[in-house]
Amino acid sequence: MINPGLREGYYAVGLQVDERQRVFVAGGWGRLITVMDGITGKVIQTYEVGNADTFVDHVVLTPRAAWFTYSFNGQLFGLPLRPRGALPAGDQVVLLKLGGEWTEGPSDGLTATGVAATPDGSALIVVNIHAHGGSLFRVAPATGDARRIDLGGVTPPTTNGILVHGRTLYAPRMNDLAVLRLDPTGHNARLARTVTDPRFKTPVRPPSTAPASTCPTPASRSPRSRTSRTTRWRSPCRCSGIGGGGGPHCSRGTPPTGEGSGTDRGGSACDGKMPVSVLVRSGSRR
Repeated sequence: MINPGLREGYYAVGLQVDERQRVFVAGGWGRLITVMDGITGKVIQTYEVGNADTFVDHVVLTPRAAWFTYSFNGQLFGLPLRPRGALPAGDQVVLLKLGGEWTEGPSDGLTATGVAATPDGSALIVVNIHAHGGSLFRVAPATGDARRIDLGGVTPPTTNGILVHGRTLYAPRMNDLAVLRLDPTGHNARLARTVTDPRFKTPVRPPSTAPASTCPTPASRSPRSRTSRTTRWRSPCRCSGIGGGGGPHCSRGTPPTGEGSGTDRGGSACDGKMPVSVLVRSGSRR
């Protein structure tokens, strides 16, 4: 544990770490965005955003800004990063209203959840779990114009967080992981494989560091739940991730299955480590 949390009622939901080892924290119902030192745990800056009902969900870092989803409203919060990564003042937080083809769901339910950048960095990709039974939208960060991404018929109705690694997009669904191949600008994507595993249970988001099957799993579907459980599949493959070669392969443990699984063309078998669970509570992390 590097930080015990601010106090009761404050949350740590989405997390991203930049090259300066700063941790950008989406504060959930606490309506806070927090930036802390990832080495010492010292809080560098906090930003209070939205109103009392604001839920700050996921975060993505780009060279020019850190973007956060406001899950119950079609908006993004942005922290514009100045030269050398300098953080903005509190009154410089950007509120980006999503427009264009964006469709907002019922006011009492999640709509905008996960967020990532396109492979070429020209736009953002935002999950909309309401529109068309689950969709991804390409969002222009300068205007908020949102256009539905052509997924070739694939729907992510329960996708929460997403990860883009190169041109590969990982989208956890209720009990599997959809792996899609994006075009560089993020206008189109096609399913490359579906990864399944009997241990998957409502995966939330893959990690930002690895092409391995690591998906946090909430203990409750209610966004107000103060306890969540994270199950990290730290292998099924350390040496050959989901996105590479012929798919994941392990010498021990239970590997994920799906298109492309079996013999890996890109490396040898790996160690088959078992899942590790981390319990996260409001105001504390263990």
